[in-house]
Amino acid sequence: MLYTILSIDEIFEEPDERTFVTAQFQGVNLIVEPIGDGRARVERILSTDPEHFLRADLAPGSILRLP
Repeated sequence: MLYTILSIDEIFEEPDERTFVTAQFQGVNLIVEPIGDGRARVERILSTDPEHFLRADLAPGSILRLP
């Protein structure tokens, strides 16, 4: 039992060493994690168009080849 004002996430926090950048893919703004060789993993879609969220190729975790 821990008696503290800190949240459990702060106590057992692991350092996040990933780097995220914004990118545009086929006219859709995204936050991606570059993984090398011109590829990136989708982290988040930055759009107000519901159609963009239905595209399987833009789903979080998908790998894209960026120009």
